[in-house]
This record gives sequence, structure tokens and C-alpha cells, in this order.
Amino acid sequence: MENTELIERYFEGKLSPHERKEFETRVAQETSFSEEVALQRTIREGLRAVGRGRMLSKLEEVESNMSAYHPPTQVIRFDERTRQRFYWAAAAAIVLLIPVYLLLKANVSHDALFARYFTPYENTATQSANQDPLNHALQLYRAKNYAQALGILETLEDKGNASDSALFYKANVHMQLEQPTEAITTLKQISSTSTFYDEAQWYLALAYFQNKETNKAKELLTNIAQTPAHPYHQQAQELSKELK
Repeated sequence: MENTELIERYFEGKLSPHERKEFETRVAQETSFSEEVALQRTIREGLRAVGRGRMLSKLEEVESNMSAYHPPTQVIRFDERTRQRFYWAAAAAIVLLIPVYLLLKANVSHDALFARYFTPYENTATQSANQDPLNHALQLYRAKNYAQALGILETLEDKGNASDSALFYKANVHMQLEQPTEAITTLKQISSTSTFYDEAQWYLALAYFQNKETNKAKELLTNIAQTPAHPYHQQAQELSKELK
């Protein structure tokens, strides 16, 4: 399988668990392959943004034209068969266009709101000269090499060496790579005694929202908003209002 096809299957979630593991190992170990993945991600995100924007613009134009439409003064008469075909075609167009318009509008709004509140947690820890796997992964994370960082963090977890810190950053990487289901699973593993627990609850709420599990997101956000000492108290209050 060529790299292009392999990368497309990864982004479309079509790789088996074994294939995905091999893929992420390559990303972590092969710089050229990692750069190719990053390039394709940038291209896909750009095309998606342009495509959504254009489609939404076109549908809004149709909606505007429909509201401004005035029937012609000249009466055009159709025979019964032609009239029925016209009615069916018009009905089909409306049935198809309205859901697409509403869905695109909702998705653009959802994505914009998520982007407003989500940024990967900033790693402000002093960089250590120690080149252990976790420190290496955090260096890659700080440099925004998220796919490479993920490969190392997943290896740590597979070996049973993943600390709460490693799990927290791994979840952030999943969210950045648009993998909210994996982020949710990872964040749920973080202990209530962890120094990252409060932050993990905020990012878990965002991961639920990213995954369109809005009710679960609202429940967590309400808890955070009602806890003045929580570091994300203010953001939770604001996002809760947006979701009402």
C-alpha cells in the first residue's frame, strides 16, 4: 500500500488496530513519513474548511433568492403530467437541500465553538536534559509534532509505564488529531489524586463536546462552573451559556 493511500485510510479511520499501531510507529520513527502525514493533514483541513464555506455560502444564496423570489406575472400552464413531475422535483430538491444546509450550518458552528475553547494544554515544565521517552515525547509535543509524540506516549502506555502526566498529554494529542473517542478513554484513566485531575475534567468536557456528546459535556461543565476554585471555572461558565 502506497503512503498516500495509507495516510488517507488512517484519517478516514479505516485502518485495523494492528495497521494503526504500525502507522503510528512509522510516524514516530520516520521523519519523512511524519512530514508527509502532517502535510496531508494540513491539505485535508484546508479543503474541508473551503468546502464547507463554499457549500454554506451557496445554500445561503439559494435561501436568500428563495425569500426574495416573486412569481412571474405571465401565467405558464403545464399539462397535468408535467405539473406532477415539477412538483415532485421541487419537493425532492427541498427535502435534500434543507437538511444539508442545516447540517453544514450546525457543523460549522460546532467546530468554530470547539476551536474557540480548545488549545492543547501548554507544556510549561522546564525542559530536562534527561532523554527518557516521556521527556522526548513532551519535547515533540511542545514543538507541535503531535503525531510523533503520540507514538511514544502510546508505547509507554502499552508497557504500563504511562503516568497521569503522560496520559493527560496523550489525550491532548488525540484531541488535536481529531480523535475525541480515544481522548475520552484516556482522560477517564487519570486518577482523582493526580495534579492534572482538574485540567483533565475540563479537557474531558471538551472531548465530549468534540465528539458531539453534548449532554455529557454539559454535565461536566456544570460541575466545573459551580466550583469557583477550579482553574477552568470561568471558561466552563462561558461555554455552558453557549450550549444552552
